[in-house]
Amino acid sequence: MDKGHRTWKFIGIALLVVIVGASLFIFLNYVGVLIAALAMAYISYPIARFLVRGDTRPGWRFLLASFASVLLIIIPLLLSLFYALDYSLKWLIQNLPAIESGRFIADLKTTLTALGLGVLSERIASEVGKLIGSFATRLSTAVLNPTWVIGLFVKIVLFFIAAFYFVYEGPQFKRFIDTHVTKRDQFLKEILYSFNKICYSLFVSHFFTSIIVTAIAAIGFWIILRPTLIFLGILSILIFVVAFLPVIGPWLLYVPLALWQIALVPGGYTRGLAIFVFGVLFLTLIPDLYIRPKLVARGSEIHPLLFIIGFFGGEVLFGLKGVILGPLLLGLAQGIVTLYVKKRHILKELIEHF
Repeated sequence: MDKGHRTWKFIGIALLVVIVGASLFIFLNYVGVLIAALAMAYISYPIARFLVRGDTRPGWRFLLASFASVLLIIIPLLLSLFYALDYSLKWLIQNLPAIESGRFIADLKTTLTALGLGVLSERIASEVGKLIGSFATRLSTAVLNPTWVIGLFVKIVLFFIAAFYFVYEGPQFKRFIDTHVTKRDQFLKEILYSFNKICYSLFVSHFFTSIIVTAIAAIGFWIILRPTLIFLGILSILIFVVAFLPVIGPWLLYVPLALWQIALVPGGYTRGLAIFVFGVLFLTLIPDLYIRPKLVARGSEIHPLLFIIGFFGGEVLFGLKGVILGPLLLGLAQGIVTLYVKKRHILKELIEHF
């Protein structure tokens, strides 16, 4: 009897491990999409709450408000993203002959030499050429892949559905925690509240930082390039898209734009150098090292240094999704330590209970 019981127990544990492992494998394939959907939910939730005037109880009214709030954010973002991709592909196709023939690299080297960079000119021009060639190859391979469109469509649909459910069921989850978490689990409740506060501050501050970067970029590009309003609008859309996407950042726009001015536009090396310096200082360093950490710290009390370490260190460890996971994990670690210091009596009561 005991032997049969142990056998069934072993089978049950093995089955549980297989199910959990398979579930984690499925989840990890879409963890980036789910993180993006969670970010979108935190941005969309205030709109849904406003539409129902604070009444977030389950029902058709809040369901429709959640659906509408997600659409209001996602549709303009996706349209901007596809428009930016289309514009980038057109620019790449137009300038591909100059890149493949080596004229782009030769002109860039000549311009850099004229600026006084000396022996570094050839090295810089060579590395830029490799980066552009690698980017063009990867982009063309992805676009021409027949499964690329299907995979992108699946991720967009999952992104929308997950964002909707996060918005609609978020208040219900909070009410569930308030109702069912007992006093002996109060430390867990405090951690969950800290997680919610950190996520809200992290995602919303990222959204507003992207808006601030877009406004700064529009002013800087207008002063340096004096473009038409249509071209300035296109640049503003592109800068918002690349600023909103994790890791990619504004450098994906201002670096090619500066190189294009330096290497391909006659007499454009001054404007190209001005764009590069302006972009590094006002679109990358100041937003990432000051504006974003300040906005996050204001809403969640994460120390700016922890945010900066998490932002850059998370990308090294986890890839693109690490820019979200890094600050989130370090913020939670800070929150747990703070909770222990301020409310360690709750943890002491929990240990004594067991």
